[in-house]
Amino acid sequence: MGLVVFLHFGQNASNRGHMKKKNNKQKARDRVFQQMNSLLVGPIEENEIIKDVPLSAGPTDYYLTGILWPKNSVVDSSEDDSNTDACMNAEDGNDYKDSAPIFNLFRPSSFGVTYTIAKDCQEYEIMISGARYVRTNPCDLESSEKTSGEHKQKVATFDWVREPFCYRLVVENEAVNKAKVVSTFTDVNGDELEEPLLEMHIKSRVFDLGNVVTVSVVNQATADPETQRDVNCIFQSQIKIQALPSEKSAILPNFKTDRSGDDIELLINRMLYSKKNEYAVGHAVAAEWSEPEDGFVSSVWTNWMPKQHISSVTPKGHSTLQLFSEVSESPLNSEFMSCIENKDQIIQQLRIFARKYEDWLEKTFGENISKIHHEAFSENQKCAHIALDRINAGIDTLEGNDEAFKAFLFTNEVMNNVASNPETKLIPRRLIWRPFQIAFLLLTIRSIVVEEDNEHAIPDREIMDLLWFPTGGGKTEAYLALSAFVIFYRRIANSKLRTRAHVDIIMRYTLRLLTVQQFQRAAEMICQAESLRKQNLQLLGSEPISLGLYVGQAATPNKVVDGEFSANKKLQEEIKEQNPTSTPRLLLKCPYCGRALRPIDYRVCEDTPSIEINCSNKDCQSLNEPLNIYTVDEDIYRVRPSMIIGTVDKMAQLPRKEELSLLFGTPDNPPPELIIQDELHLITGPLGTMMGLYEAAIDLLSTRKYKIPKIIGSTATIGQAKKQVKSLFNRDVAVFPPAGITSGHSFFAEEDANEPNRIYSAIASSGRSPKFTLQAVSASLIASVYCLLEKDEFEQSDLDPYWTQLIYFNSLRELGGANVMMRDDVRRSVKFYCRRLNCDHQRELEQNPIELTSNVSSADIPAALNQLEISLGGNPYEGEPIDIVLASNMISVGVDIPRLGAMVVNGQPKMTSEYIQATSRIGRGLPGLVVSCLNASRPRDISHFEHFKNYHQTLYKQVEAASVTPWSSRARDKALHAIFIALVRHLLPYMSGRFNAADFNPNDCDVIKIRDWIVERANNSSQNKTIKNEVYSSLNQIINDWTHIADLINKSNRKLEYWATFDRRNKPNNPYLMRSAEDQFEDSKVWRTPNSMREVEPTVFYSIW
Repeated sequence: MGLVVFLHFGQNASNRGHMKKKNNKQKARDRVFQQMNSLLVGPIEENEIIKDVPLSAGPTDYYLTGILWPKNSVVDSSEDDSNTDACMNAEDGNDYKDSAPIFNLFRPSSFGVTYTIAKDCQEYEIMISGARYVRTNPCDLESSEKTSGEHKQKVATFDWVREPFCYRLVVENEAVNKAKVVSTFTDVNGDELEEPLLEMHIKSRVFDLGNVVTVSVVNQATADPETQRDVNCIFQSQIKIQALPSEKSAILPNFKTDRSGDDIELLINRMLYSKKNEYAVGHAVAAEWSEPEDGFVSSVWTNWMPKQHISSVTPKGHSTLQLFSEVSESPLNSEFMSCIENKDQIIQQLRIFARKYEDWLEKTFGENISKIHHEAFSENQKCAHIALDRINAGIDTLEGNDEAFKAFLFTNEVMNNVASNPETKLIPRRLIWRPFQIAFLLLTIRSIVVEEDNEHAIPDREIMDLLWFPTGGGKTEAYLALSAFVIFYRRIANSKLRTRAHVDIIMRYTLRLLTVQQFQRAAEMICQAESLRKQNLQLLGSEPISLGLYVGQAATPNKVVDGEFSANKKLQEEIKEQNPTSTPRLLLKCPYCGRALRPIDYRVCEDTPSIEINCSNKDCQSLNEPLNIYTVDEDIYRVRPSMIIGTVDKMAQLPRKEELSLLFGTPDNPPPELIIQDELHLITGPLGTMMGLYEAAIDLLSTRKYKIPKIIGSTATIGQAKKQVKSLFNRDVAVFPPAGITSGHSFFAEEDANEPNRIYSAIASSGRSPKFTLQAVSASLIASVYCLLEKDEFEQSDLDPYWTQLIYFNSLRELGGANVMMRDDVRRSVKFYCRRLNCDHQRELEQNPIELTSNVSSADIPAALNQLEISLGGNPYEGEPIDIVLASNMISVGVDIPRLGAMVVNGQPKMTSEYIQATSRIGRGLPGLVVSCLNASRPRDISHFEHFKNYHQTLYKQVEAASVTPWSSRARDKALHAIFIALVRHLLPYMSGRFNAADFNPNDCDVIKIRDWIVERANNSSQNKTIKNEVYSSLNQIINDWTHIADLINKSNRKLEYWATFDRRNKPNNPYLMRSAEDQFEDSKVWRTPNSMREVEPTVFYSIW
């Protein structure tokens, strides 16, 4: 018949905005998706004949979805694995109570779509399409299995021939509420025909703005085990609504209730995404539509495997900056900006750069805007002009302050040396700043360059500058540049700091994987800064520029030589290849030359004692001197590195560790100048609540007189940032780059269809088990890539991004169950799909899947990440590329493997921010493909599927607000005493020692000041009007309790420790004030205190007998 199945209409239309010139990797990615679609939905080819199908099988065993089954078709018990899933999710704490087991549930026999038709539309067209498969040509095949008589079995087989159909119906648009059933259609030849087994239900509802219509298609055939089930199935089913040429404005956007209220951030999102409308909603299926023209679309349709292109946001900025960046005197050229002779030209070019932003603002905010967006428009205009003023103020500072300008020159030189180092970079190149990076540096300079004797509050330090940019855009380089500036400026401006150990920057992360990865990147900057210091001793002094990794004992030891978990002992275990879970060897490559650092390159210097890291490369720039990099707590307290990178959890040690005072300055040395909080979106829930309390202590410890620390943060996904930042840091927030008036356009960050993008797709497990769906999707992806390579359609380098498949799980239990499935079921399915694609060979998976989860030890993580760098057709001595990676939310941040381009997401993550972060691990600088396997028995999953297109085209609008309540009653019960004790201990010199807890004086004016400061902090950062009195009362109770305990101890002439220590019999050495909340003990006279900010409840031990 030569008919075109309308399944492909949607794909062609959705690509209309992406018909730019494609590179080979984009073409390869698109072909991979096309083949997956043909394997999972079908057909393989238009006039398909499925040959040699056994009697017990049929086309339903060949295709996963897009099938309308006969009525009352029940899922077989052998396919149901959801009961197991439910148990696994329950153990993980996932709230999936709404997920029903699929056994005894009916397979889908209907689907539909809802859309809106304009009232003045006279008529429009509905088309339904699909295919039936007819069994033909019975024959016998010899089975490969032998009977007991050594004779091969004869197996009856059939061919199944695909017979496509397409029916058309012109519908009159009437302004009445009504429903009707249609079973008479017109085919493509214009002939009327009766369809006894297929019904179309049309329901119309009249509203003021248009008629809302729902069209459903139902397979009326009845399931009967005695009949051929597959004959009565409809495959590749689709509904399409088409506006007639004379009715171009027929299809309207769906109505949506405005819930913005008065919240300015919600109003801004409403304006930014005002042109991203939803034109249809699927029912049991996804809905798509053509590219809008003047607010209208010509057609909407259903799709069982929808796809949505997410345009890349290019960090190259607005088009007016592209030629500008190529000029040798451009302020984006770091080499040019590292020469002091160029000062006048540098300042001149920076002002031209700022003027280009100013011109863009005038043009953008000179446009007419709807009155409903006036408030959001005004707010964005104000924020953008404030950013411009601060950029200009930064340029003024560089022009008028020689010390700041010298620090700026050094910063450019260091960052350029890092980028162009041929020993550590695969492609060394001169650093050309991305516009937002240099703008962010200029924006924040004024908040760093402050006179030491300034007795007034510094306006820019009352603001937390939040760098908001998509993952992979270069945020890390931006705040590493600011860190270098801080290090250099403090030494140039304050000669005392050139010879004294001090901490300039504290950078915090939430996950150890991210911490360890960023540690390597920061080490390169620090080492280049140290080289520059040696060349400029007069300006930068004799005190080395150094870096410390400050994380928990599970990652790196706290002690150098003492105890079973000492660094010395762990290094000896590494040398013996015993693979300890905790190790000081977390810097795996020399930051100067890139040479691998072996366990023997970490040496214990017993005189100090300390750990020294020495590169064994004789030609290394380090000149065989120890690297100024430290990974053991004892070394960090002793050296006080210029920059400390750690996890937020580590600061829970504040009330416990006397040595922590050293990191926050001394009477002779200032405290840290800059605090960086990366991945702010992860500071939420219980972790964020606890951190908000401890952050109050860190803020005060880092403050001298009126000089509070400068705080910056970064994120790629955040909602309601203003409330979160206020609760956490007691700061107002300034998001950079500030938004314009439409999403994806802010001058410094611009959507670009020419840049590599990601395709997002999804399949819902309708009538199939979630595990069966996952293995089918995974196998089809593997087979599609392999067959394209075998048929020489693409080079190895073009298919390499999709060779290694990253599978993301929402729970560790689901991941554990999938490991076996990947080794068995997926292997079998890959061979099946390769045969379906007429591939001469079947891909053999080279290895078992590797895992990237919290169960993997810190020592093993770097090696696993290195394995992922192995590419298809790369160095044969490195081994074969990994086939499958099973990952948990640990990879949501921090994994930066440029070659990864394919991901399968098992179930919709609970948070949109997690979904964005996880899927952003692939397709970084190359085309990406993300396929979600959604569970149709979970209402939340199926809702995402039915709204798939609109959800993804407004993805960042969907990001949820972070929940942080640091001053709530439960949080105060857990840790208010801890921050009060920490502040008293570290701010009052006579209270700092291990046994000084009994010296507490409630009448000391400094104690009163600390109490009042905490109360005021709580009042300022909380929206609860009663918090001030509640915190005041809680602190007074803490003071009274502490006083009572101290009095009892002093009367008995005993020592009072801050934190409990124990002898070999696990008995306390002395009375104590605090003890770990994890410990099981009954003592109402001491405080249970978190040892980690993640410890929300104490551990409960129980026995089963």
